[in-house]
Amino acid sequence: MKFEEVLRKASDVAQSAINSANGVAQSAINKVNEKADEIERLENYKNIITSHEAEIESIYRSLGVKVLESGFFAEEAKKVETLKKEIKTCESEILAHYGLKKCEACEAEVSIDSNFCPNCGAKINLQ
Repeated sequence: MKFEEVLRKASDVAQSAINSANGVAQSAINKVNEKADEIERLENYKNIITSHEAEIESIYRSLGVKVLESGFFAEEAKKVETLKKEIKTCESEILAHYGLKKCEACEAEVSIDSNFCPNCGAKINLQ
């Protein structure tokens, strides 16, 4: 009978250890799930911020275009166009230095010797 008692005690201890391990494991799982939920919530906030910032930027651009097109700021609009042309000239010079130019159709950088754009297939003007 003593052997059976020892066996029963060993079984009880083993079951207690299993129950304890299950409790620890479940606690760890719960903590991981809570952390994952927290990270997901924060990422959702970041996505909302990014989306709203993009929408605000789009509204600002739209307002700017409308103001420039209204003619009310004709002098400033003319200056903007002049600056854009100067930027395009500078960019072309930089690209030419590296043996490149931009495709007028898709704005891809292509070899100065290219006849067609490898990106969109458009004919490249010789300039």
